Amino acid sequence: MEEPLQIITPRAGVHQLQAAKIPNGLIGVMFLICALPFLLNVAGVDFGTEKTAVSWSDMESIASNERTDRMFYSLAGSFTHTVLEWSAFMIAIFTALLAFLHFHIKGDVTTPILGVALLCAGAMDAFHTLAADRLIESVADNRNFIPFTWAISRMFNALILMVGVSIFLLKGLQRLNRGMRSVLLMSGFFGVMAYVIIHYCANSAALPQTMYPDSLITRPYDVIPLIVYVVAGLTVFPWFYHHRPGLFTHALLLGMVPQVAVQLHMAFGSTSLFDNHFNIAHFLKIIAYLVPFAGLALEYVRTYQQEAFAVANLQKEKHQREKVEEGHRGLAAIVESSDDAIISQRLDGMVQSWNAGAERIFGYSAEEMLGSTIFKILPPERQGEETLLIKRLQMNQSVSHFETERVRKDQQRIFVSVTLSPIWHKTGKLIGYSKIARDITERKRAEQALEEQNIALSRSNQELDDFAYIASHDLREPLRGIHNYSKILMEDYGHQLDKEAQAKCTTMVMLTVRLEELINSLHSFSRLGRTDLAVRETDLQPIVKDVLANLGIELKERGVTVRIPHPLPTVICDHTRVGEIFRNLITNAMKYNDKMEKWIEIGYIQGIDDLSTSPLPLVFYVRDNGIGIREKHLSSIFKIFKRLHGRDKFGGGAGAGLTMTKKMVERHGGQIRVESTFREGTTFYFTLEKEHRNQETPCVSVAGPVNS
Repeated sequence: MEEPLQIITPRAGVHQLQAAKIPNGLIGVMFLICALPFLLNVAGVDFGTEKTAVSWSDMESIASNERTDRMFYSLAGSFTHTVLEWSAFMIAIFTALLAFLHFHIKGDVTTPILGVALLCAGAMDAFHTLAADRLIESVADNRNFIPFTWAISRMFNALILMVGVSIFLLKGLQRLNRGMRSVLLMSGFFGVMAYVIIHYCANSAALPQTMYPDSLITRPYDVIPLIVYVVAGLTVFPWFYHHRPGLFTHALLLGMVPQVAVQLHMAFGSTSLFDNHFNIAHFLKIIAYLVPFAGLALEYVRTYQQEAFAVANLQKEKHQREKVEEGHRGLAAIVESSDDAIISQRLDGMVQSWNAGAERIFGYSAEEMLGSTIFKILPPERQGEETLLIKRLQMNQSVSHFETERVRKDQQRIFVSVTLSPIWHKTGKLIGYSKIARDITERKRAEQALEEQNIALSRSNQELDDFAYIASHDLREPLRGIHNYSKILMEDYGHQLDKEAQAKCTTMVMLTVRLEELINSLHSFSRLGRTDLAVRETDLQPIVKDVLANLGIELKERGVTVRIPHPLPTVICDHTRVGEIFRNLITNAMKYNDKMEKWIEIGYIQGIDDLSTSPLPLVFYVRDNGIGIREKHLSSIFKIFKRLHGRDKFGGGAGAGLTMTKKMVERHGGQIRVESTFREGTTFYFTLEKEHRNQETPCVSVAGPVNS
């Protein structure tokens, strides 16, 4: 089923669209009113008018005022009947008036034609009322005339609505003249039908009997409009609402519910005038007229709201247009004052706009460039470059920060960074493009100078590495000679030396051992910069397990517990060098700890950039609860041969372990840093790669050196 039309309602300054249907609350009230009389009847409430018989023989014996009261009491049912019928008729009149008002506003012939149909149906009800009140003289007996006019008015009501709706369904609204002439023709047709029926009823001497109090169906003639209402409510009116969705047409569809309720009370309940079901039916008939009236009133409100919404939209559009124009003026000012060259061109290279930034960068004025081609600022070897960039735009490829060369008016070459944006025709065809060019000459010169410095620095570093390698290699042979001859001197001539000489020889041997350690460390450090990394996908968990296994005896002797909160991931690295990194950091944490309960924690954390949702590199850490490092020493712990304690304290060493660790981390493209609190512990953090792959495995805890 098609989506119904929308009704516009303002709420808190914002106009919203609602479906063109009667609100559910009103529908619920209508169903409740239709069902309430039946429920009250079940509860024992009787809506019948008490019939008071007038004894004419007693009239002369009572006072005149009491006589008048008895006459009025005897006519109470007739009065109630008249009030109910004329209430329905007045609603029909107002419905017709509102329908013509709606027609005047919208020009839709649907509402006035159906409004006239309802008015004619109301006129038939008025005729029935006048007949019941003896204001219309009839040829037939009133006992048949009054019930028959009720039945015939109900048939007319059902059929005229069917006819009115069927006109639009059979012919189609587009085939009707959308003017007053069509409305008047249809109104005249309905009026003639009503007059013919009224004339027939008033002048017919013999009318059929319509009431059978002792039968199951007390008023058989009311079954016919009942069937018509049921069929119309299930077929014609839903179809009509489907093709002409609106509040009025929806109300006509809902109006079938009280119409059916009216006929049920009359056909199967009413046995006499003014009884319980008779009065209920006449009351529900008011509801049957009131529902289309309510739909038409809501339609009028909807029309008013649509007009208000249209006015608000026009005002909003005007305001937006003013803002757009203001934005264009501001954008033009920004373009004109920009330091970058902002240019618009056709596909053939013809320049259409040239701002002050372009004049400053390229040296040409706007008068010189407008109407000329852009090719005059392209170097000879780059004349085809613009065409290639246009082809990229035509293939929906972006051209952003494209670095190239251009020629100024004074023939000086400059470097520029170019970004192109396509200009599309409404047909989807590329008709031009805008260009932003930024002068990057100074930056390119700075980059070139930096590159030259990097080359010189790399050459210098290489020379230093070569020197350290050669020096460490060449120093070993004389050092071994000093060491060996010192030991020979001690062994062969020690008995000839006094104690002071013997101590000096012993010190000489120890110094040669110390110097050899330093040379070996220097040799290892120099080799780090000379060998290539064997980079591959590596699972760090078994790497760390092997390191802990090799250090197992020493860890156990020192009473150090190692824990790994989560299994380590797989990364791209040199597994041998990364093993040395963990070994150096674990050894360092194990040595510098004087606590009774010593522990080392190895793990990693995942960082997230505040400005992006992309993951940062994994950060690995080795944490301990050792002696810590004073803050003033944190900046010097990675210097080669730098020790913060005595040579033999905390196990001694050459002081090159952290330096080589830093070198290996940097060879992987990572960084290393330290956080420490004196006497509480130290944590080393380092990274290895920019991208990684996490493996989701269950967490484990490692207690002791080989329990992992």
